[in-house]
Amino acid sequence: MTIPHADRVLHALIETGRLERLSAAASDGEHHLASARAVLASAQRELHHNPETAYVLAYDAARRAAAGVLAQHGLRARGGAHHVTTAEAVVALHGSPYEYLDTMRARRNQMEYPLMPGAGPDYEEGEEALRWAASIVEAAAQEMPAIERYPRF
Repeated sequence: MTIPHADRVLHALIETGRLERLSAAASDGEHHLASARAVLASAQRELHHNPETAYVLAYDAARRAAAGVLAQHGLRARGGAHHVTTAEAVVALHGSPYEYLDTMRARRNQMEYPLMPGAGPDYEEGEEALRWAASIVEAAAQEMPAIERYPRF
């Protein structure tokens, strides 16, 4: 599913240098998806021992899956805000459940650069992050085979 305003959003991201086009050979997102699945499995193993690490890994799995979707479209985020760009682009292209990606990114940043010590997630928040990440990885796995490789962007 492509959101109606996706072309406008993606062209603006390309024009500002936040997204770049990939060659046809580089536009295979399967390796990103395989990596996302492996990182998600690590996050699931870590949840009971360290919810903060599980959250960070869950976010990374979701981001890798989203990067795979973009690669399948022949696109890659670039620059200093590439995580934000990845989220913005994949939401423009596919909508839900990718909206969780930017929420997870912002929370991960709070953990990485805390304003107050001990502000990490508890078990329930880590578990929620795993559900969000799993839904993103699953959506990417379902959508990627139907994405036209190296399309119009």
